[in-house]
Amino acid sequence: MSERYTLALSDPKAELAFVGGKGASLARLVRAGLPVPEGFHITTAAYRAFVDENGLQARIVEA
Repeated sequence: MSERYTLALSDPKAELAFVGGKGASLARLVRAGLPVPEGFHITTAAYRAFVDENGLQARIVEA
């Protein structure tokens, strides 16, 4: 699979669709030059792959 599952906090691709709401907010803080602890985003593609690989969609819908 060619999709990346992690992005640097400062990566310009760190937008809502790729890193979720909290990740996108952290990215905005970094771009604004505010102090943010070092870290990385785990992408929404990683989440979807995990759910698919483990057959969890039905259980998530039921919950």
